[in-house]
This record gives sequence, structure tokens and C-alpha cells, in this order.
Amino acid sequence: MLRQRNPQLKVVIWGAAPTDDDKRNRLLDEYNDILKTVAKADNGLYLDTTQSIAASPRDEMFDDAVHLSKPACQHVALALAPLIKQQIAHTPS
Repeated sequence: MLRQRNPQLKVVIWGAAPTDDDKRNRLLDEYNDILKTVAKADNGLYLDTTQSIAASPRDEMFDDAVHLSKPACQHVALALAPLIKQQIAHTPS
């Protein structure tokens, strides 16, 4: 429906971040692979959340075993910004 209104629309999908649970992380890897496939098939954009937060200590990036902290969300936002700006720059007026 959104593409009917705006055929130039780009959907941005960002992957799930890893947790403290190895079994869950294997499932999240599969989930993220699906998200990458969906983004590519739909001419969308995919951001690897893990790469966005990987350089920082885990205890700073998570509020608990699963939820990203405010600093982690800022890392993700900073990683998203160039993707979005690039799309804006290439969008016809």
C-alpha cells in the first residue's frame, strides 16, 4: 500500500542485536538473515545492528540481557543516518 502511494519508498530494516543466550543468538542469526533477504527482495535497506554496537563494551550497550541501552540506540541511529541521508540525496524532487 505504501509503495502505491510512493513507488520510490525505501524501507529500512535493522537486525536484532545479540543477547547473552547462545541458543537465542543462533535463532537471531537466522532471523537477521531473513530480514536481509526481505530488504534485498523489496529493494530496501538493511542495517546490521551487531556491527553498529560491536566496538563498545557489551555492558554499556545493553540495559539487560536483551534490550539496547540509550548509548546503543545512539550508535544505531548514527549508523542509520548515512543510509537515510544517501536515500534523500538520491530521491527525485
